Formats: sequence, structure tokens, C-alpha cells
Amino acid sequence: MAFYMKTNITLFFLFFCINCIYPQNLDVNEQWESMTDYRFNNFPYACVLDGIFIKNDIGINLNDVMDSDTTEFAMKYPFLIRGIGEKNDSLWVLSNPNEMDDDDYIEVKGMICEDLVNFISKKGKVELITLDEVRRRRYPEVDTPCVYMINKFFIMKNQDLYRLDKDFIHHTEKVRSADIDVLKDFPPFTIIRIFTRTSHNQFSSRIGY
Repeated sequence: MAFYMKTNITLFFLFFCINCIYPQNLDVNEQWESMTDYRFNNFPYACVLDGIFIKNDIGINLNDVMDSDTTEFAMKYPFLIRGIGEKNDSLWVLSNPNEMDDDDYIEVKGMICEDLVNFISKKGKVELITLDEVRRRRYPEVDTPCVYMINKFFIMKNQDLYRLDKDFIHHTEKVRSADIDVLKDFPPFTIIRIFTRTSHNQFSSRIGY
């Protein structure tokens, strides 16, 4: 009897430790974390939220949306994408990129899209903001060129195509290039880091982070 009790206690403790060390495996919003910056920035995958182009789903809470193709509101082509770039352009997509020939794709402001996902919000209207709007709202004093980061990723291209759910931003950080030794003799710029509400960012004090 004592042997079985010790075994059960050991198994319970092991299970508890695994869940403490690897909680990020339970968070669908951390699906990009294994990617390199180059792969993330060049991934030929585009997202739309309620018809608005958001470029990538890193800026929305995937627990609050559903893929329209899994509902009765599946995308029907031609499909109109709105809110593209700083001028809020629109684009008609005539056919499903997934069903195109291998050499075909759609192009959105220079971004190659071989896959297009339309998310539908489960919480009603979402206030989407651009990276530049994050800068203007949080750091209006910044007047230098800006490099943006979302979580661990540098945004290397197409920065005007990103849209983030304002309520999904956990915190931000401003880093001056002058504060980085190897950059302080170069023309000044600012790095604006945006941290979303992933488990990693919200519960960083837990074991394993």
C-alpha cells in the first residue's frame, strides 16, 4: 500500500513539475515562438480579421477568434480585403490561394501570400491599431526612425501591414539606439518593443520562463 502511495505521489509531482516548466505549450498564442526572425518575416501566410487585413495573427488573441472556414461563414470568392496598409486600401481576392497552382499566389503590398485565413471575432468589434499608432499613443515624443518588435521578433519588412488588437497588448518598451554601445555612434533611432498577452509575457515569474 505504501509503495502505491509513493508511486502516485511521485507521478503527481512529476506531472505538476512538467506543467510548471512548460506552460507555454498550452498557449496557442505562442505558436510562432520556435521560428527565426527571417522565417517569421518571410512566412507566406496572411490573415484577415472580420474582413480587415492584419498580416499575421501574432497581434490577436487566438482564443477570441475562430477560423471562418470552420463556420457557416466560410470565405466565398471573390473576397474583399479591407484596411490594407497605412492608406487602408482594399483588394479583391478572386480565388482561394490554397487552390492555386504551385507557382501562383496573391500579392498584398509586396507581401507574397500562399495561404489566406479569415478570422471572425467571438467578442464583437475589435479595435485594431497599427505599429505606428502604438508609437503615437504610447511614445508621442519619439521623432526618430523606429524599429519595431512584437514579442521576440524584429519586424523587418511590411511594418505598415500589421494590425494588432489594442486590448491584446500587455506592455511596451522603448529602447534608444544611443543606449546600445555598438550603436551609439550611429544616427539615432528607436526600438519599440510590443509584448502581447501570451502566457510567457503575463506569467514570466513562473518556473520555466
